Amino acid sequence: MVNLHSVDGKTVKFDSLVHFLKGINNRVGLSPEVIDLLLEQLESLRVLYGEKIPREDALRIISHQIEVTKSGYIREPVDIVEFVESPEYMNQGAYVRPKILENLITLHDPNNRYYEAVLGGGIGIGKNYFADISIAYDLYKLSCLYSPQSHYQLAPGSKIIFIHQSKTEKLAKEVVFDQFGGRLAESGFFPTHFPHDHSFTKVMKFPNRIEVLPISSADTSALGMNVFGGVIDEMNFMSRVKKSKKKRHTDDVVYDQAEVLYTTIIRRMESRFKSLGVLPGKLYLVSSANYKDDFIDRKEKESELNPHIFVMHLSQWESFSNKDGTLMKNKFCGKKFFVRKPSENAVAAIYDEYPEVLTEDDKSNIMEVPIEYKSTFEKDLIGSLRDIAGVAVVNSSKFINAGIVQSAFDKYKSIYGNGSIFTEESIELSLNSEVSDLIDIPFVRRLSPLGPFAIHIDLAVSGDAAGIGVGHAIGGKDVGLRKVFDKKKGIFIHEPQGVLPVYGVPGLLQILPPSNGEIELNILRGLVGLLCDYLPVYWLTMDRHQSATFLQYFRAKGVNSSILSMDRSPDPHVETKFAIKEGRVFITHSKVLLEEMPQLDQDLSTGKIDHPEGGTKDVSDATSGVVYTLSNKRSSYRKLKSPKVIPVNVVNPDKYVGRKSSRPSSGRDVLY
Repeated sequence: MVNLHSVDGKTVKFDSLVHFLKGINNRVGLSPEVIDLLLEQLESLRVLYGEKIPREDALRIISHQIEVTKSGYIREPVDIVEFVESPEYMNQGAYVRPKILENLITLHDPNNRYYEAVLGGGIGIGKNYFADISIAYDLYKLSCLYSPQSHYQLAPGSKIIFIHQSKTEKLAKEVVFDQFGGRLAESGFFPTHFPHDHSFTKVMKFPNRIEVLPISSADTSALGMNVFGGVIDEMNFMSRVKKSKKKRHTDDVVYDQAEVLYTTIIRRMESRFKSLGVLPGKLYLVSSANYKDDFIDRKEKESELNPHIFVMHLSQWESFSNKDGTLMKNKFCGKKFFVRKPSENAVAAIYDEYPEVLTEDDKSNIMEVPIEYKSTFEKDLIGSLRDIAGVAVVNSSKFINAGIVQSAFDKYKSIYGNGSIFTEESIELSLNSEVSDLIDIPFVRRLSPLGPFAIHIDLAVSGDAAGIGVGHAIGGKDVGLRKVFDKKKGIFIHEPQGVLPVYGVPGLLQILPPSNGEIELNILRGLVGLLCDYLPVYWLTMDRHQSATFLQYFRAKGVNSSILSMDRSPDPHVETKFAIKEGRVFITHSKVLLEEMPQLDQDLSTGKIDHPEGGTKDVSDATSGVVYTLSNKRSSYRKLKSPKVIPVNVVNPDKYVGRKSSRPSSGRDVLY
């Protein structure tokens, strides 16, 4: 150990500095060029201060110059092609696919300053292989530095971390130690020149305090670390939680786990290594396709504006293409079939010939697929689009706009005024409920001559709400053309419809279960039964849940009663949607319906309509059920009749008098 002696503690003699420098050179082995530069700088200090030179200034100059030396390269790194293919390095020349190598070259071209690599597309295209090779290349380049810490201006002894984040820590360890570690073990460089310490089982420790750390998606241990780069896997399949406790101190409605992890890691990288707007390391964001506007899809769109984001998005067959873009003949015969991706105007479909293009934009929805994949696509079209073609599928869309629903409320007032069958829009029904108070009897008596009526009941599953819808046909309207789905062609087409019925829905009621209880079905049945006594109800439909006793009861009262499932087929909802958009449904105001119906999602691959997670559709089902029932009873409306304002001057008896008939007469002949 060489010490720098000072007589007064503040200054040192020039000869002592030269002796001190020679001692350091014997231990460290500085180059002649560095020795000459240091002696030249010390000589400048002697000219400035004389023989007694300030000790602090001298030490600072010597330390700085040595660190500058350390910040250089021990050896010049090879380019990515040699690193991947040469037996001296990763030894992948016989295995790397041309398309993957092409993307590796683009990403690691020093003229392209990428620091985020978005790896998406189909499964099995080589995303994880790509990330492993890239991380290995980043490690290799760090190994070429004399001191990575000095090069990146970190304090001596600092760790440099690569993270590999998977859904669970166990999976992350398997990927790091088995998959990534296996690739390094087969290389010609790492086992000999830059090996990791195999005695550690939770982290890969390389020379120069460089580590590869596997962590779970719930792990926040990257906070505070010098993260140089890393991999975050399966980003499209991470949690998205509404009203999450993890966001209780922010204004965010949804906790997006992928977004949080990405932000955490990229901020670590930027705070430690960013210089002049560029990062030396790279963050690899990996996932197969899932749904439109998922994390990877959003990052791919962001790349169009951000020059630092690299994107590799390939289908399975594209990953097996040659340098000239042609498919490998040992895998594909050259025959193709055609697939249309789902959109607002068409569902996903398979074709032997190129299909008819609906619009100019529709061209981008039609893709050629090698014939070898046809049976797989036929078995699971949507799954194959995601997993094989790498398409972020538009699998659902909002059922109807809130403004259109509101227009049905406004039309209702022009016919019915402010009247409504039920005195409440939503109510808790229990044993103590007085059902007669829930019906506006004077208004119902005014409606009675305008029958026949239909009722649909959406019975509650245990602990859920129920919905009741009451409606009738009040006229007809010429709608001209309507866009309908052609099952044979798999597209929406326009068909002439002529005159179609206009419906009135003067009764909507949501029934809530009592606190810590369930809806009393007997009370509910009594409510509907009382309504049937006042109105000429010809048809009553219910969903399957607990419907048997209800149906028997109303059949005994002379009401045609049957099951109408609102989940097995989208037809009731689709018919109602068209009728509302065509201005043929007049609906009594319901806050519940206005909340429910615009939130419904329609699966564009199956047509199924359902509520979002945590939502309901009880009143929506009741509305669609009654409209659909009436649409199938042509005798319930007169096609050429326009809707008329309901009469207001109907004489009402002082009190209701029971009748012997199963239901009061509507004033019209029986239809059946």
